[in-house]
Amino acid sequence: MPVQVDSAPSLSRKKVHAKRKWPLVVGAFFSAAFVVGVVFFAYSYGKKEAIPETETVVRDVGTHMFLPEGTPRIGKISDTSQFSKDPFLSQALINDMVLFYPYEGRTVKAILWRPSAEKIVDVSLVTLPDPATGE
Repeated sequence: MPVQVDSAPSLSRKKVHAKRKWPLVVGAFFSAAFVVGVVFFAYSYGKKEAIPETETVVRDVGTHMFLPEGTPRIGKISDTSQFSKDPFLSQALINDMVLFYPYEGRTVKAILWRPSAEKIVDVSLVTLPDPATGE
């Protein structure tokens, strides 16, 4: 008796395997989209956090006085022992900030800001040392 080979079951197996792969493909797509979204959000959030300190300090100081044009260079005081002989920085405390606005040549307008008290401690014109001579 001849054996009949039915080719239909093999086609149906392929369809079954294709139907089983569909949720995996969709799941992989959404997982990849989720990971890309999380990475993008983390990158954007970290990038935005680095900038506002300058903007916040300028805004806070600007509520107490008219500020010069431009963007200042800002320094944070971390050690006051080296400033004891400097008339401008002798009043500085740890965590005070100094805003340096360009003025003329090597001279800058320096503003000593105390964020803890939200007060301007001092404003002065300061001549920066010449990098070539150190004077």
